[in-house]
Amino acid sequence: SPPFNHSFNEIPMVTKF
Repeated sequence: SPPFNHSFNEIPMVTKF
């Protein structure tokens, strides 16, 4: 998902959790 990838770029911590 594009938004998910974006979030990872912005804040990997959020994606991690």
